[in-house]
Amino acid sequence: MKRMVMIGFALVIAITLVGCSQSNPNIKPVLHVKPVDLFAGDAKKFEPFLGLMSGAVKLKYKGSKTSIKASIEIWENGTKKETLASMGGAILRASESGDHVYDGELILSVKKQNNTADENKTRYTVTSSYIDKSGSSSYEITLEADSKLTGSSPIVMNDKGMDIAENEDIAVWGMQTTDQNSMLTVDLTPEMLKRVRWAMIVKLSLADE
Repeated sequence: MKRMVMIGFALVIAITLVGCSQSNPNIKPVLHVKPVDLFAGDAKKFEPFLGLMSGAVKLKYKGSKTSIKASIEIWENGTKKETLASMGGAILRASESGDHVYDGELILSVKKQNNTADENKTRYTVTSSYIDKSGSSSYEITLEADSKLTGSSPIVMNDKGMDIAENEDIAVWGMQTTDQNSMLTVDLTPEMLKRVRWAMIVKLSLADE
């Protein structure tokens, strides 16, 4: 009798472990995004090369989507002027389970360039780089803003980060410029962006390509 009880108990444990190892169909995949200190520790030495208008976020995902896409929103005088879907992205590798996964970082940097074509405009080169254990990929895009907007500062996520569903997008980093003597303290929400003179906001989403 005692032997039968022990066998039964062992079967219960085995079934429980199998159940725990299988993915729960009720749990929907999410993209986890969290800001990281780009120049922490020894990485401080790279700050002169990337500049103060730089930032990074940690990205982690497991699900059916095959890529992470980036776009840029341009805000002027508190209104979203346009969305530029040309910031590239990261291809997600397939795991042994069939899911697509990504565990890496997105690094962003904005550099001011001389604009010889129009002295009334300031040209910015925005560089994005996706880095994980498989390698890296980089993309660049050029933006223009009024040359009178000489002050600039980054706009960053809160330290806790955020999880988003597969059909959502998320603002992860940005830069604002102004012609005022002081810089507004804003975050990445549309409500706060209505206060800026000019801003570029990087948004991420998941895609099937």
